[in-house]
Amino acid sequence: MDEERLIEEYSKEYNKLKDKTLATKPLSITEVVEKLQRGDKDFSNARIVGIDWAGRNLSGFNFKNSILEWVRFTNCKLIGTNFSNAHIDWVIFSYADLTEANFEGADVWDASFDSAILNATNFKRANLRWVLFANANTHAADFTGSVKF
Repeated sequence: MDEERLIEEYSKEYNKLKDKTLATKPLSITEVVEKLQRGDKDFSNARIVGIDWAGRNLSGFNFKNSILEWVRFTNCKLIGTNFSNAHIDWVIFSYADLTEANFEGADVWDASFDSAILNATNFKRANLRWVLFANANTHAADFTGSVKF
C-alpha cells in the first residue's frame, strides 16, 4: 500500500472514530464505582476515559464495543476479558495477565502490552496501530487477519 493511500485510510478511520467518541458521553468515576460495588462486570458499549484500574482483578469483564481512552490496566488480571470490537486508545496493559482475552475486531491504537501475558489471546482481525508488545508472552495468541502498523 503506498504512503498516500495509507494516510487517506488512516484519516478516514480517525475521523470516524473521532465522531463516535465525541457522540458518546464517558462514564463518570461515580458510575464506574457504583457498577463495581454492585458486582456488575458489564461495561459493554461504554466510554471510559482516564481510569486507573492498576492491580485489579477484572477477569471476565465485558468491554465489548466500548471506547477506552487513557486507561491503565497495569498488572491487572484480565483473564477471559472481552474487548472485542472495542476502540482502545492510549491504554497500558503492561504486566497484565490477558490469558484467553478477546480483542477480535478491536481498534487498538498507541497501546502498550509490555511484559503482558497474552497466552491464547484472540487478536483476530484487530487493527493494531503503534502497539508495543515488548517482552510480552504471546504463546498461542491468534493474530489472524490483524493489521499491525
